[in-house]
Amino acid sequence: MKLSITYKILFYLLFASAISFAQTDVPNSISGYSAKIKKGSVTLNWKISNPNNVSKFRLEYKMKGTEEYKLIDEVLFASYIKKEAIDSVNLYSFSYKDKRDENGVYFYKLSTYDIHGAAINSEEIKLGISEISDFKLHQNNPNPFNPTTMITYDLTSAGNVSLNVYSLTGKLIVQLINEVQAAGTYNVEFNSANFPELSTGIYFYKLQTNYSSDIKKMILAK
Repeated sequence: MKLSITYKILFYLLFASAISFAQTDVPNSISGYSAKIKKGSVTLNWKISNPNNVSKFRLEYKMKGTEEYKLIDEVLFASYIKKEAIDSVNLYSFSYKDKRDENGVYFYKLSTYDIHGAAINSEEIKLGISEISDFKLHQNNPNPFNPTTMITYDLTSAGNVSLNVYSLTGKLIVQLINEVQAAGTYNVEFNSANFPELSTGIYFYKLQTNYSSDIKKMILAK
């Protein structure tokens, strides 16, 4: 019985391998289309087998919820980074780096074009980007301050924003902002005179969005 099971497993592995090789053997077929994401930088990789009259590749993207693709770039076939010969199959490898500045779900479309400018085939992958900081929090000014200081931040995309001030022990003093804001630059004043119980010392302000958060310290000098 064990021997029979072993032969069945071997048969399935050989069968799957044969199917995979047959697909790779098809002229102009795209394989290994994948993406790696690191802090908003997307590296796209793909291969094409036995290219016949291939001129270029067209890379496009769209965000979830939108209809139209937008052009990223066109990659010439001559710019392949590696060529492999496996039996009767010639594989050409390509790579391209794209930079996004907004978190979200993206669709990346890869299309192959022949020397006459006609589309041969296309592949699409879906990926989510969530590592991009969607704001920049600046140091308050003036700092040290008494009694008022200005907190400035830049939003790169719209979303819910909260801005809180805390004591050195982590106690919430006041919530300055808690609302949905559009992309842009914002200035928020903190007036310590509204909180007579505050003494000279170090305090913290924290900005938080749907994707990111940042904390900076400020000094009240009475």
